[in-house]
Amino acid sequence: MLTIGVSLMKKTIIVEKLVYCCDVASCDAEDIYPITCINCGVVHCHDCRKTQGVSYGRSVYINSSEDGYYCNACDLKLASQGDNELHNAYRRIASLKEEMKKWSDAFKRSADEAEAEVVSSFLVASFSEKRNLIISNRRSVANNQNDTQRQSGDTR
Repeated sequence: MLTIGVSLMKKTIIVEKLVYCCDVASCDAEDIYPITCINCGVVHCHDCRKTQGVSYGRSVYINSSEDGYYCNACDLKLASQGDNELHNAYRRIASLKEEMKKWSDAFKRSADEAEAEVVSSFLVASFSEKRNLIISNRRSVANNQNDTQRQSGDTR
């Protein structure tokens, strides 16, 4: 019996991985899905971005939360200076979105009030008014049928 020895080769591979860490001092999140302030470059994690920054969308009708992200400090500074064209454009879009939401809410309230008024007016109408309306409609239909029969020469 012949035995052949097999030697297995081992190889050590060092892998470098870029790990993002949140820049908020009280947060220890690592390997996060980062968002970066487009003005100063500070990095926030998913949880901190809700309290430590402001996201602006690039469109009035399409929501995307990562188009224009500013940390709170940069947002306040740029808003007070008013000379950054990109930041001003983002703020204008945010203002238009808010205006559209207010208009939409007011329109919805007006539509609901008008529809409720129709329903309540219909329910308030007395039974006798409804009965008279039904009877007059039946008479109108009967008169139309009689007129049609006379015109065709059909006399029953």
